[in-house]
Amino acid sequence: MSEWKLVSVIIPIHNAEIYLSACIQSILNQTYTNFELLLIDDGSTDASGEICDQFAEKDSRIKVIHNINHGVSYSRNLGLTMVKGEYIAFCDADDMYKENYLMEMYMAALHHEADIVICNYSYLHKQQIKVSDRASGVIEKEEIYRRIFIDNTIGGFVWNKFFKKEAIAGIRFDENIQICEDTYFVCNTLNKVTKVYYVSESLYLYRLHQNSTMNNIRNMFDESGNLKYALVYEKMLQDGTVTQQYAQYIKADECVLAISVKCDYLNSGVLVDKGIIKKLNRYIIHNFFAMITCRYHSITQKVIYIGNACFNLRKLKHMN
Repeated sequence: MSEWKLVSVIIPIHNAEIYLSACIQSILNQTYTNFELLLIDDGSTDASGEICDQFAEKDSRIKVIHNINHGVSYSRNLGLTMVKGEYIAFCDADDMYKENYLMEMYMAALHHEADIVICNYSYLHKQQIKVSDRASGVIEKEEIYRRIFIDNTIGGFVWNKFFKKEAIAGIRFDENIQICEDTYFVCNTLNKVTKVYYVSESLYLYRLHQNSTMNNIRNMFDESGNLKYALVYEKMLQDGTVTQQYAQYIKADECVLAISVKCDYLNSGVLVDKGIIKKLNRYIIHNFFAMITCRYHSITQKVIYIGNACFNLRKLKHMN
């Protein structure tokens, strides 16, 4: 297989010792063998660095970079400066590739001359259940945006996407974004590429972590009480990362997200900050029309969103 093109796989790693060996081994088990594996150890304080070094000693395709903690975007960017392959793939350190991930993604990119290949995925504890029922084939950008922001059956992740290196030259992760940095990167690449192909087979296994509602709520807001997702969404619209052609999808998602977060916030048991509530209300009101007129939200879904919004008002009134 030496005549086949080199694929570069980038894994950012920070304190992932529990799952890291299984993740790395899933890549070494690939049926497509012409790859390099870049393990970016982002200042881990557990045994992650040692695990990386142990694997590298056994397989010359593995390169390990040890760093102080800079964050996932810095690590991915560092990997992008080092890749030698003509195609680039990502994996998260607690997830796994199915053994035919690289082969199927590579063959789809080659046969369909695609700049990006997107694959279906499953949850590790439900491997037989695919997230999406979409058939394989060329996928237009309108549908990609819809499936990222409306039904999340593609997602803004980078780990279920396979990139042609020359098609994304110069695009990097924004290291100033605290959340949703991969979605911002993906939308930037969509502005540049021409052809995207979708593979219906579930090739990636995603580990869903069960964090407490209170921890999730705390992570949703920045130091000023702004909803982190909303800040990124608004940045996408302001700088043209998501053009006006697809703006309704991102606005509708911002409204739904703000309603959901407000519900969780009011039920989390944390002391309610009226400033945060005011900002959440602003996100909801500003984007409510986009949500209510979005043709990809069913009537039932819209009734649920409106019901949750009304519940928020009653709950807040009762608390006051």
